[in-house]
Amino acid sequence: MTDPMLPEPLAAARPFWRRHWVHVMAALVVGAGLGATTSTGSSSDGDADLRARLATAERRAREAEARPAPTVTVYVTPSASPTTRPPSPTPRPSTNPRLDEGWEAQSLTAGCEYGDWSGTARIRNTNADAHSASFTFTLFRGGKVIGSLQGFANGVETGRTVTVQLVSNDPCSKGAYTYEFQTDASF
Repeated sequence: MTDPMLPEPLAAARPFWRRHWVHVMAALVVGAGLGATTSTGSSSDGDADLRARLATAERRAREAEARPAPTVTVYVTPSASPTTRPPSPTPRPSTNPRLDEGWEAQSLTAGCEYGDWSGTARIRNTNADAHSASFTFTLFRGGKVIGSLQGFANGVETGRTVTVQLVSNDPCSKGAYTYEFQTDASF
């Protein structure tokens, strides 16, 4: 009879690669690898869509380079308040220098806040459907860049005008300036 105070002899342990949990983990890794390499859709559909988007982006870039740079003079005063104009009943012609990628800059009010440029702009969506976009207003004085302001508009319906808050890290200076309007991305 065995002594109850003595420990039972241990059975020889199986190597870890023969254990059930290792087999389950290996099956999951192999399954995930096969799933990642298998596509459920046709890659030609995605490639055609990507080629169409690239062609549209290249066309827009060529059109943007061919357009003359918009130049508008604005005077900044310390107590500048936003000014707006009522929307025009007729669409603006495509030669409008304030029109870029289906967005029209109707007004810009810029000034100094904590030593940097800041401002608001009234921007109208002239695209055929609702879009979101990011914008840049580059400020010039005497032909030199004195600052740039950036803003974003989200989900603007066609024909609607929105007020966009503009921010900048460029130091501000008082006086007359001109600006160029640019749509950075429209989607």
